[in-house]
Amino acid sequence: MEGLLSREYAALRRTLIDPDKAKAKYPPGDPRKMLAVLKDTKQFLPAALEPEPVGGDGDGTTYPATVGSEGNMVSCTPSSFAGLTQGMVLGDTGILLNCRGCYFWLDENNPNSIAPRKRPRTTPCTFIITRDGEPFMTLGTPGGDSQPQSNLQVFNNLVDFDMNIQDAVEAPRFCGYSFPSSPWPHVEIPNQLEIEGRIPDSTIDH
Repeated sequence: MEGLLSREYAALRRTLIDPDKAKAKYPPGDPRKMLAVLKDTKQFLPAALEPEPVGGDGDGTTYPATVGSEGNMVSCTPSSFAGLTQGMVLGDTGILLNCRGCYFWLDENNPNSIAPRKRPRTTPCTFIITRDGEPFMTLGTPGGDSQPQSNLQVFNNLVDFDMNIQDAVEAPRFCGYSFPSSPWPHVEIPNQLEIEGRIPDSTIDH
């Protein structure tokens, strides 16, 4: 771990980056021997060098966050839940379609109705939390319509219940779906509340 996190190893791996050209794949390195590229990559990760086609169910959402030594923060929620639309270009415009277009409504009276020069309301929500005007921590999660609910519960655990970060993240959560879902066909499930199994039945019954 010390080698993996060292500046020396980071500098070696940085030599693989070409700022003028996207790289199709990055072979694994060897932080133990301080090698930018592992000599025998096939022995450990054959799929890393010889990728094979995969099914269409590998799409989804994730949440990476990082904080630098000078306090700079990155907090983002990349999401590609509908692989069919990724990479499709609109005619000769150079504009890529995005899967979040299915969040629009066809009802012109809906605030989220589809219209020119308009963005849909989406579920990814990412935070940089400040304290006394200074960046303090990041917060985010995957999970579609559960994202704002999960983020709020973790934030409440930190602020209202004085938990440390680990306990706040690991505490069991719940999520309601008594509203139209964000993606088409905007299904609504009245009175449905999903509760993690770690919450005791005695608590649920109340």
